Amino acid sequence: HKIQMILSQMITMHVEKEDLDKIQSTMQELRNEMVQAAIQLGKTTIKTEEDITALKLAGGQTKISKTIESPIDYGKVSVENFPLSFDSIKFDVQYVSNEKSVDSTSSHANSLSSSVGASFGIYGTKFSSSMSVAVNSTAFTSTSNHNIEGT
Repeated sequence: HKIQMILSQMITMHVEKEDLDKIQSTMQELRNEMVQAAIQLGKTTIKTEEDITALKLAGGQTKISKTIESPIDYGKVSVENFPLSFDSIKFDVQYVSNEKSVDSTSSHANSLSSSVGASFGIYGTKFSSSMSVAVNSTAFTSTSNHNIEGT
């Protein structure tokens, strides 16, 4: 395209016909070379694809599979028994009733969330409050949609 633009400009500038003929013949030679290069590229591409297909078939493996590999070296892992101690377990069990005459859905959810928030206080304020909010939301949804007597 660039040579065509140069040729058009030269025609506009009234360049001699012999010079224009040289440029046109050069353009035609370049076109022929580009056509031959494109034909060669097409032939080479087809040949390469055929070779790749033949190599894939000759390889024998037509299906690739994968399995999960554990990052744990089980040869270096040892199993140890520790005695169960009564002071290593913290039990925090509560029953919160939902009385229809007194408690509303939101008060039941608030009661549960404050209990959970206090229980998870040892893990930090951020975690404790996120657990409290999650329990409040779940309890409020459950008691709003279902007839629940206690939790």
